[in-house]
Amino acid sequence: MGHATIRGNKHVNGGDMPLSASDHTFPQLLKAAGYNTGAFGKWGLGNFGTTGSPHAKGFDTFFGQLDQSACHNYYPTKFDAFEDGKARRVSAAGNKMSSQLKCMAPHTKCVYGPNAFVSKGLEWMKAQKGKRNPFFMYLAITPPHAGGYKGTDESGAPVPTQGKYKTKKWPAIERNHAAQITYFVDAYVGKVMQTLKSMGVADNTLVIFTSDNGPHNEGGHHSYRFFDSAGPLRGYKRSLYEGGIRIPMIMSWKGKIKPNTKSNEPIAFWDFLPTLGRIGNAAVPSKVDGVDISPVFAGKTLPKRPLYWEFCTHHKWGHAIRYGNMKAVSLSLKAPMQLYDLSKDIGEKHNIAKENPKLVKTLKAMAKGMHHDDPQWPMKHCHTS
Repeated sequence: MGHATIRGNKHVNGGDMPLSASDHTFPQLLKAAGYNTGAFGKWGLGNFGTTGSPHAKGFDTFFGQLDQSACHNYYPTKFDAFEDGKARRVSAAGNKMSSQLKCMAPHTKCVYGPNAFVSKGLEWMKAQKGKRNPFFMYLAITPPHAGGYKGTDESGAPVPTQGKYKTKKWPAIERNHAAQITYFVDAYVGKVMQTLKSMGVADNTLVIFTSDNGPHNEGGHHSYRFFDSAGPLRGYKRSLYEGGIRIPMIMSWKGKIKPNTKSNEPIAFWDFLPTLGRIGNAAVPSKVDGVDISPVFAGKTLPKRPLYWEFCTHHKWGHAIRYGNMKAVSLSLKAPMQLYDLSKDIGEKHNIAKENPKLVKTLKAMAKGMHHDDPQWPMKHCHTS
């Protein structure tokens, strides 16, 4: 993350800060290798006309929201789309109300944004049946993001249904959160799997389900406490502790990944480019931070290597580095490094930095070497001591 163009939410010229022209994404690699590519849902990496637009980064088709902040409204009045070489805005005619609560009155014809993302994605995926080229779909669904939980009563709930959670004696915000997961996220995954089966390609498709951060503490919702979503892990979204950066990832690929198996190998998002590039027979650049994790599918281990995270948003900066089971965390430029042994202390409760000064010094040097300062992310303007 110390080499990334984008290291936090940042608006530039009325839109999200875009990926640079020199940034290469794995969809670009797959497209160059002959894949048809489609992205649906949340983007947040550059508007149309910028170097970070979806079609500039490897996608033939896009439908969703380019601006990540637009996804805070689950009933948007418009969507962004790119298909057949043309960019356009699509109106959601039923979503006229600025208030999500009013929009959810039973008699309205509102469009629940995530439903639209998934419907378009499945429509595109079905259209791939029988085509000569393989396909890659990126489905970035927004639930259960913090935006739009609050409801004054059942008719004003910002989800189309609370289902079995309607009668739970929980705060309305937690009922909505649970419903988002069960009736939308879970259901969406089921629809994707069912569609692959109906297309006859389920046995020859790698499916990856993952998240961009741990449980959050925003919008009046406290899942990491109410539902114990982080389990034994410390922290939540926007944290460099395990509760913020250790996230679920489920992979399914018949004949390649043995069902019902687990791996404790530490891997990271930057491993996706070399991994999917190799699987897709694409030309992978030689100098990348990630590694091909496909040997893990067969139960093998990866070479020991450092993993580095840094966080720069909301005027805060911090970084963390893991090497083997040892993890060091520093929450600001002036803060000393904390040290934890994850093999014995998964909850990061016992800081053992004082007992291991040489190791702290080594990890600190590693972290420094993995950070590249960038004019867009000057640390002196992006931290609170």
